Amino acid sequence: MKKYAVVERLATDLRREFPGVGGFSASNLWRMKNFFEVYKDCAKLAPLVREIGWSHNLVILEQCDDPLQREFYLRMTRTLFDQPNYATSACTFKRCSVVTACQMFNLSARRTIKSMRS
Repeated sequence: MKKYAVVERLATDLRREFPGVGGFSASNLWRMKNFFEVYKDCAKLAPLVREIGWSHNLVILEQCDDPLQREFYLRMTRTLFDQPNYATSACTFKRCSVVTACQMFNLSARRTIKSMRS
């Protein structure tokens, strides 16, 4: 059985087992898997992803490839914005200077610049 068929079957079984509970579509199960794979080794980001909603997390997850960029948007979403689309579509991360971002989030500028070079 192909993995897509397994996920489809799992989605069907979950919806049947938990009637009235949403979020168990096959596409959402794939998103959950991706979410786990991206954040499983990011102990620093784990508390942040718990503080914002699923839809906000999905926008950040799907639009940010860099862990530092994800951290930036997670913190921005948590503290400043209700809508992460505003922040990511406005390229806020790219417009902020490294020093400003570091000051906002207590990151060391040296560590940030080093990670951006690699």
